[in-house]
Amino acid sequence: LERLQPLRDVGRPRLLVVDDQAINIRAIHQIFHADHEVFMATGGEQALEFCRTQQLPDLILLDVMMPGMDGFET
Repeated sequence: LERLQPLRDVGRPRLLVVDDQAINIRAIHQIFHADHEVFMATGGEQALEFCRTQQLPDLILLDVMMPGMDGFET
């Protein structure tokens, strides 16, 4: 069988945390920062801008109840 090659350099996984509550972002950062590149956004618009202008994250943790653009709209 032929080995599959990764689509990008395999480094630390990229995690985008989207939440309007700073305490939640800090808690998730504390849990994941040792093994992941953790990025944060405090709203849906900011998260979309990050995804348009940066390398896409491997996983997005998204709060669905936020003021303005909520997680469902994002």
